[in-house]
Formats: sequence, structure tokens, C-alpha cells
Amino acid sequence: MAFAQDELLEQLQQVDAYEFEQFVAKLWEVQNWDTYVTKEADDGGVDVVVEKSTPFPRKQVIQVKRYEPSNSVGRPEIQQYASLRQEQTDVDMVVVLTTGRFTDGAEDVARKLNVKLIDGPQLYNLIEALDAFQLAQSYVDSEVNGVGTSSTGSEDVSTDTPVREGNPAEGAQSITGFEHKSELNDVPTHLPVLIKLRETITKEIRELQSEADRAENAFHGERYFDAVEQYEEVNRRRIRLRQEIARYDGGLTHIDSNSVEHLPSARTFATDLAQITEKVNEHFQEAYRIAERAKGLELLVAEISDRVESIKDCIERGDRMRQNAEVERAHSKYEQAESDLGQAHETMEIYQGLVSTYDDAVIDCHSGIPQEVSLSDLETEIASRFDSKEELVERQHIAKNAAGSFSESLLTDNSGELFDKDLIEYIREDEKLEFVFVPPRMGFKVASSEGTEGTPQHDPLQTGSSFLVVTNQRILYVAGVDDHDETWSIPYNELSSVTVSTEATSGSIQFISSDGTEYKFEGLRSEISGLKRASDYINNQVK
Repeated sequence: MAFAQDELLEQLQQVDAYEFEQFVAKLWEVQNWDTYVTKEADDGGVDVVVEKSTPFPRKQVIQVKRYEPSNSVGRPEIQQYASLRQEQTDVDMVVVLTTGRFTDGAEDVARKLNVKLIDGPQLYNLIEALDAFQLAQSYVDSEVNGVGTSSTGSEDVSTDTPVREGNPAEGAQSITGFEHKSELNDVPTHLPVLIKLRETITKEIRELQSEADRAENAFHGERYFDAVEQYEEVNRRRIRLRQEIARYDGGLTHIDSNSVEHLPSARTFATDLAQITEKVNEHFQEAYRIAERAKGLELLVAEISDRVESIKDCIERGDRMRQNAEVERAHSKYEQAESDLGQAHETMEIYQGLVSTYDDAVIDCHSGIPQEVSLSDLETEIASRFDSKEELVERQHIAKNAAGSFSESLLTDNSGELFDKDLIEYIREDEKLEFVFVPPRMGFKVASSEGTEGTPQHDPLQTGSSFLVVTNQRILYVAGVDDHDETWSIPYNELSSVTVSTEATSGSIQFISSDGTEYKFEGLRSEISGLKRASDYINNQVK
């Protein structure tokens, strides 16, 4: 049953001061805080203390003012109440709540001193959001009827169990379902509802107990992630169950005791719920601590793994660019890999620092760094790429200044088909590379004028690669054979002539030595455009 804002605030202003503090404590209980109302003689300016232990410890102290709208809380009072944070231990926030309002000066100083203010309209909005109008009405009515809800031993369920820290299941609130002005002749209407509600609560308590037992088993089995998930589910269901118990208790107050002797009291259910809460609170915080820290370690491991994948990707991209003679672009990728490596090292240091301080339960709860992650190996790989940059630039220069046209990658990347060395390493320091001809997939066949195959032989059935190289000093043939490289070369002073065939279906080049031996390299169809220029170059060298 809702009130108009002005009406409710006016009625709350008439409630006894201590009763109003109890009411404020109840509002925080509905929000799942553990509450304690201080005694007036020794409150030190604190009216209500509220705490939560999950998911992390929090503590607030509340100063309560039953002021009329015309009476404002000013700056000096807020400055005074701000000091409450220092007067008690572990206080996270000071809250000042009034049924009246705050001056502009009070609001300004509250922002500076981190004091939370709740004025009359905000209090009304809180009651409305929590659906706590019947709770408010119970305190208003107790004032009108001269009946206390805490200090006088009233039959209200709030006196069954004191409002104290560590027992958030205790205390009750009336919830829509039983009208306050019900008469005894309503028994036929309300009794079946109460019986059904009793059965629902009994069933939910049983299920909640089982859920709590599963959470405990997960905790003792060191399955902390599962335990936290189940503990949190217990807490969610516990809040709903508290509301059902409060609704049940509200119904009992409207039926004569003779009619409900066979029904258990709300205290019985609250006690059962408190026992479940006690069991949850025993290990939930420890499970949460372990799972939270283990999850943090897992996030760091995931970040390191992502960095490693990024590093490997940059190296692979850089290598492909290098093979295409894009040296500068390749090294920009290596630099990116180096940057990612630095960040991976920083994250690794954080991870190792935490591991050194955490206990074994946390360490065992996460999977750890994958074995394939080795930052030192990646560091070596990146360093080798940077070390080879000058050499790569030089080889790029060699290919650019050659008379023929070929890819610089041929000099260093032969797809692993030269076994002993890269092709560039077969070029002597005192000679200049001019032409490189790539063989067909099965390689060259070298035939002498006598009809016999010359050396090195290349078996087309074996894997490997072969290259015909023209320098300013000689003709060089290099082939990867089985598990080694073989070479054949002839200087220009031992050649008498060179001829080429540039037929559309085939291309070949033939050398005749000064002793009349002929060597023919066939299958150069894709190299026809360079054969004529190579022939002219070789003939000039022979002359």
C-alpha cells in the first residue's frame, strides 16, 4: 500500500527517534546489509552501522535526522559527521539521512568530504524502489498505537531475532499480499494462502540447504570457481527467501493465534535461514579470495599468450615480406614484435610477482603459463632478424644491380631445397652476380657432347632445387641432391661459345667448352626473356 511522498515523510517525522533508526536499519537489511543500531548513550554520533562481507568487506556509518521539510541540515553538521570515518575502523562511507533537506553549503562540503546525503524525497524513492511501504507503515502504526517494534518486546518478527551483524537472514518486512486492515473473518481467505506459503518456504529452505552443501563440497574439493558460483546462487535465493518469510510473517499477524497454532512461526524459518547463512559465510569469503586471485592470474596468462601469438604473427609476416625483398616493411613488423615482446615481459613480471606472494591454493587453482610460451626463444628469433638486416639490404642491392632480373628472395630463401648453404653463399666475394635462372620443378639435365650426364646429377624423382647462375667470372650450377648440395662451374676462359633457344614452348641455353664439350640446360620456358641478354653477356665475357 503506497503513500504519497509528503504524507509518508510527515508520518515518519513523528516516529520515535530510536524506532526511526530501527526502520533505517531495516531498509539496509532489505538491500542485504548486516546492520546494528547503536545505543543512544554511546553512539558517538553514529546511529546505524551497516556492513557487507561479500564480495568484499564494506562498512558504512549512518547518521539519522527526523527533520521537517522546513528544517535543513547545514554545512557545520556535515563537517562534523565527516569525522565519523576516523572515529571507527574500516569505514568506507559516511551517510547522513534526513526526512528534511540539505542546504547548498551542506551539499558542497559533502562532495568534498565524500559524505553520502539522502534527503526526504530520496528516502521516499528508496522506500518505493525496495517496495517497503508496508515496512514503513508498520513503524508509523506502532507509533500511532503506542507499540514499539524493538524495545518493548512487540510481537513483530523484528524482536524474534535482534538486528545485528552477521545475521542478514533475520528481521522481516511486510510485503504486498496481506492487507494491514484484515479482520479475523478473513481467516478463510488468508489461511490457505499461509499454508501454501509455508510449504513453499519449507521446500525452498530444503533446496537452499542442498545448494549450500554442494557449495561446501566444492570448497573442500578445492573447486573454488564452482564454489563461488554456488555460494552466489545461495545468496541470490536467500534474498528472495527472506522476502517470502517476511510475507509469511505479515500474514500471521492478521490471523488469531488459535487458528494458526499448527503453523510454524516466522522465527523458525528465520533460524533455519540463519544457519544456512552461517554456513555460507564460513567459507564464501575464502573461496572468493582464492577464485578472484586465480582468475586474475588466468587473465595475465591470457594476456601473455595473446602477446606471444601477436609476436609470432609479426615474425611470420615479416619473414614473408623479407622473402619478397620488402626489407624495410619486414623490419617494421619485427619492431612491432619487439614492442609486443617488451609488453609481454612486463606482464610476465607482474604475473611472477603475484605468484611469489600467493599461497598454494591460489596457484593450484589456475592452469599456469603454457609450456609452449617461451619469451627467451622469441627474443632470440627477433634478435636474429635484426642482426640480418644489413646482410639483407646488401643482398637486395646485389639483386637490384644485377644485369638480369630476378627476385632477391632466390638468394636466401630456397624453400629448404638447398641443404648446405643459401644460394648467395656460393657466390665468391670477388665476383659479381648478374643472372639467376630458376629450373623447372624437376630441375636441369646437364648433358655433355658424348651423351652422358654431367655433374652434378639431379634426380627428378627426388626433392630438391637447382639454379643456373651467371656471374662476371663463371657459369655456376648448384643443385640440392638428397641431403646435400652439389655444384658445377666453368670459367669464361674455358668456354668457346654460348647459344640459346627461345622457342615459345621451350627455352634452353647451351655452353661449348674450349675442348668441345657441350652442356645444355633445358626447360627454361619461363626465363626466355632473359636468355638472350644472358647469352650476349656471356659471349662478351668469353671474347
